[in-house]
Amino acid sequence: MLLLAGAVVLFSVPLGAAAAALPAQAAPFVVKAPPALEPVAQRIRALTPYFLEPAVDLTGATGSQEPIRVVLMEESSPMAKQVPPWYSAFADEATGTIVLFPARAPSYPDDGLLPLLRHEATHVLVGRVARHRPVPRWFDEGLAMTAGREWGFEDRTRFAMAVLAARGTKGSDLDRLFDGGPADVSRAYALAGGMVRDFIDRFGPAFPRRTLAAVGEGYEFSEAFHRATGGYLNDEVWRFFRRQRSLEAWIPALTSTAAVWALMTLLAIWAIRVARRRERLKRERLAALEAARAEAEARAREEAEAAAEAARKVEKLFPPDDELPVN
Repeated sequence: MLLLAGAVVLFSVPLGAAAAALPAQAAPFVVKAPPALEPVAQRIRALTPYFLEPAVDLTGATGSQEPIRVVLMEESSPMAKQVPPWYSAFADEATGTIVLFPARAPSYPDDGLLPLLRHEATHVLVGRVARHRPVPRWFDEGLAMTAGREWGFEDRTRFAMAVLAARGTKGSDLDRLFDGGPADVSRAYALAGGMVRDFIDRFGPAFPRRTLAAVGEGYEFSEAFHRATGGYLNDEVWRFFRRQRSLEAWIPALTSTAAVWALMTLLAIWAIRVARRRERLKRERLAALEAARAEAEARAREEAEAAAEAARKVEKLFPPDDELPVN
């Protein structure tokens, strides 16, 4: 919170005043940036409210909304040095502030500045709809991932590996992963994104906004989840992991076009490696044969020279008859 407080102080115009002056179709962000990052700031300022439509649809944050503060930070800034290097941005839902480190933007789970911005803006909207009451980290991050961008092959691969490595089957187990190192955090994002998408498929696209609306009305998250879905949170999380670990869940992924192309790519890589290994072994065998032949020839020369030297010595000891002295 101290970091966010420092970021908010950078704004010279109070947010309330800025919001009051904004028309309905005004830019959704108010940006503060150092001179070196001003081109990035201009790119963000040019965005329209349509940029946030995926997040608005998921969260139900309709109606008049105050613009979201965005603070851009250079890697040389004191704040950047206090934040772990795998954090490319963070949001404070209470103040409606996002802090972005553009130099870190091309990293999972968002892979780009604008998807990252939409991801963090979703956190702000979640807080507003829930009236800043607590929601689980996996739900918050899963919604942000879903709004941030489409799920691609890398996401599915990370999700499959994370499911296989998951040890717990409760939302609280997943939330704890977010407090770990880079590998744990990456697994947590993959699982959160997969679980929220799965629940949306099962309970319908209105599930997230109904849940958030109930939280905003004062219900605990588990009760809000029940009111939105008719299911019980712990049971549904357990069923999610059970489904993902079943053979039926893997068949569509294994038979998808992406999986087939991935398999073909792996087979091609394997074939290339085998061919290269065979070529290397062939070269090594030829080199060994050449070395053995050269060694044999050298040995034969040495033996021939030794035999010639021995013959010369014998000749000196026993010269021919015509060379013997005559008495």
